[in-house]
Amino acid sequence: MGSEWRKTTVGEFCPLAYGKSLPKKKRGSGSYRVYGSNGSVGFHNKPLIEGPGIVIGRKGTVGTVHYTTQPFWPIDTTFYVIRAEYRDLRYTYYLLKSLGLCSMNADSAVPGLNRNDVHARKIFVPELGEQQAIAHILGSLDDRIELNRRMNNTLETMARTIFKSWFVDFDPVRAKVEGRPTGLSDEIASLFPDSFDDSELGEIPKGWKTRSLYDSARFVNGAAYRSSHFTNENDALPIIKIAELKNGISGQTKFTKTELDDKYRISNGSLLLSWSGNPDTSIDTFIWCGGPAWLNQHIFRVLPHKKIEKHFIFYLLKSIRSLLAEIARNKQTTGLGHFTGRDMKQILVVQPPEDILAMFNNSVGSIFDRWYENLFESKSLASLRDTLLPKLISGELRVPDADNFVEEAKL
Repeated sequence: MGSEWRKTTVGEFCPLAYGKSLPKKKRGSGSYRVYGSNGSVGFHNKPLIEGPGIVIGRKGTVGTVHYTTQPFWPIDTTFYVIRAEYRDLRYTYYLLKSLGLCSMNADSAVPGLNRNDVHARKIFVPELGEQQAIAHILGSLDDRIELNRRMNNTLETMARTIFKSWFVDFDPVRAKVEGRPTGLSDEIASLFPDSFDDSELGEIPKGWKTRSLYDSARFVNGAAYRSSHFTNENDALPIIKIAELKNGISGQTKFTKTELDDKYRISNGSLLLSWSGNPDTSIDTFIWCGGPAWLNQHIFRVLPHKKIEKHFIFYLLKSIRSLLAEIARNKQTTGLGHFTGRDMKQILVVQPPEDILAMFNNSVGSIFDRWYENLFESKSLASLRDTLLPKLISGELRVPDADNFVEEAKL
């Protein structure tokens, strides 16, 4: 740390303000994000704060830190911080992230963050120019992650459009029935029949089959871990809960050296389906890219019966996410919902022939591979950011050294 760094407190440097209540029923239709303690929770037709800001979880999910470049509305389960001329707002965001606010729960009933405790935290801060340089290094990594996220949304939309056309709307078959061009190459079009069969699912392409979602793959629920399983030893593996699927390995992640059945062990590329949690934010399908790990309960490890079915099963689960979330919402208690194997047995899906699955893989394989590369790169970028963040914020690593570090990483 340079001698020019100033000793101060959080309360003096970036005082936290209380968010304001905005119940769902009072939210109007608009484009301004509403932030709760766990991030964006909806939209409203006007902002509480005109400008960028930082939102900190105060109740429920304590100590999470979110940064927004747009006007926003922080609700009453949050604190927020706005711009000031004497400090860089994005540097302030990284400073707050480095403080471990998640571990400052001050309420045994409902998790809560005490503002006085946060304000009293002593910190050292550099001059504005160095704040801006630190924010630039860390922000560039986060900007790249955000670019990958947006690119992946586009790639996923492209693949899901093909999936829906072939396996939900049956567009190639309908075109043939009506004597219209399919819009596909002759090689692909020739694989689709020119008529339909009746089925429990309704009309499906002639020769295709149906099966329940439950029978479309093998769904292995994760293991239940006890506190006696946890350890901080270096060679322990992380236990993957829904939080790790959404946000990666963090300081809250538990580790274990307990050797359970191999069916609970996951690795890069494992296909996972979360079946319990907040229906809006937790029910989803994921591809794991965080290395060897153990799977916690409330998440299925999805094992396609045949290798040729992997892309089909992945996009099938993505395509019915809203249906699964709705089932979970109907069983929702205290904010959490779930769906069961019994529910999955009642959902019918098509089972296309293997020659069409092979052609689907040819069509979406490169899209999926690019999507996965972006996912993996984002994980590496996040790991580099998390390595640099405490060193830069503490002054252990100065800006020129950090620039060299990023360049050598070649990300």
